[in-house]
Amino acid sequence: MLHVLYLVHDVSDPAVRRRVQMLKAGGAGVTLAGFRRTTSPVAEIEGVRPVDLGATRDGRFAQRLGAVAKAAMSIGAKLGAMSRPDLIIARNLEMLALARRANAALGANVPIVYECLDIHRLVLRDDFVGRTLRGAERRLARDVKLLVTSSPAF
Repeated sequence: MLHVLYLVHDVSDPAVRRRVQMLKAGGAGVTLAGFRRTTSPVAEIEGVRPVDLGATRDGRFAQRLGAVAKAAMSIGAKLGAMSRPDLIIARNLEMLALARRANAALGANVPIVYECLDIHRLVLRDDFVGRTLRGAERRLARDVKLLVTSSPAF
């Protein structure tokens, strides 16, 4: 059975539930880990108990960066009891950073899939911030094995 580590920016997002359903319907075992936009951790999604990486807020980019940095330091311990996944799916840019960190913490060379949901407005800026984010995405995605987009029109 294929074992997928699915890293998400909001475990309470209905699209995450649908993706977990899809993976399970395809016969995969799923480990779900991610941030939440709720005050307390989510108990389960489709029979999967998520690994809670903490709370983040919509529209608070600096707060999210801090949460990602904090999670990067502890992701090895949080995933320590998990068996080596066959595949890691990272649901957006900050989760791609954590996927690379999880791969290193697990001592593995697991293929990573980048699920790019959209192009954030900050990435489109033609200034230092935009160039920095585009450079970060380019660097983080250099070893990605597959890119999944959220829409055929995207």
